Amino acid sequence: MIRVFFSLLCLLFLAPNDSVCQVFSSKINLEDTTQQHLIITKRGDRIIGRIHKIEGTTVVFIMKTGNTITYAFDEIEWVGLREEKNAGSKSSKGYQDELPRLRAAPERNGCENVLASPTAFNFQKGTGEYRNLEILVNIVDVGLSDHISVGGGMMIPFIFIVRAKATIDYNEIIHLGAGVNNFIPISEELAGSPFTHFYGVLTVGKPKAYLNTTLGYGFTWGGSSFDFPGNRETVPLVATFGGSITIAERFRLLIDVIYLKGDGLDEVIPSFCIGWAKRLNRFEVGLFSAVSGSDAFALPVLAYARRF
Repeated sequence: MIRVFFSLLCLLFLAPNDSVCQVFSSKINLEDTTQQHLIITKRGDRIIGRIHKIEGTTVVFIMKTGNTITYAFDEIEWVGLREEKNAGSKSSKGYQDELPRLRAAPERNGCENVLASPTAFNFQKGTGEYRNLEILVNIVDVGLSDHISVGGGMMIPFIFIVRAKATIDYNEIIHLGAGVNNFIPISEELAGSPFTHFYGVLTVGKPKAYLNTTLGYGFTWGGSSFDFPGNRETVPLVATFGGSITIAERFRLLIDVIYLKGDGLDEVIPSFCIGWAKRLNRFEVGLFSAVSGSDAFALPVLAYARRF
């Protein structure tokens, strides 16, 4: 009881005066497990569930779906009992009993990949993402745990993709990971032999701003390949370097440079994109180019992702 009372005191006195004193209902009782709470955010979200705990100036909230989300005090317009008729200066009368509108934290919406390169950030357990790149590449990734994810998809029209990634947080800044990407054509005559890419990854920073590098190699399974010689002794080096920084609540910049080195292969593929995220959706636009010897070209980048 003392801890609950102290938490409520923190809500009333330690947070900014222009928001909290009018934001949190006095009817909230964290010890009453039968209470259902309603959060109305400054973005317009109306989320039904229950306050799990209060940490510093953040509220940990368990939604009706079972998902846990965290809000800073300054993100909240009002929070109180679900059955209350008024939400401070905002009327909550007549809200419908429907599933809450989900959203992903903007800094985490897309931190698991740069453009083509994976990072050492992973999907949380039970969450995932559908991603489309250049219309032709469609991939779905799911977190089996907070540090292991699997995914699969298709590169239209001929190549299946199967991949997995494991990560570990050395500390808040240094993150390590390893993974594998498999590209399996429907037909060798159309798209060459199956190709496997193993890699390790180092990410330095936090989801809001980080540098990322990967190093790995790839090999084909069969005797012919559309892109690489089908000789197991030829191991193309695949290295990347890049990063991302969130420049506003919904916008982030991404740089991803890929280097391929093998028998008869020496290419640099740089890319630059800007991403825009809202709720569970994310759009990325930009340019990528390929530089091989004296030859170079550039193409537009268009990507879309949906969290779930």
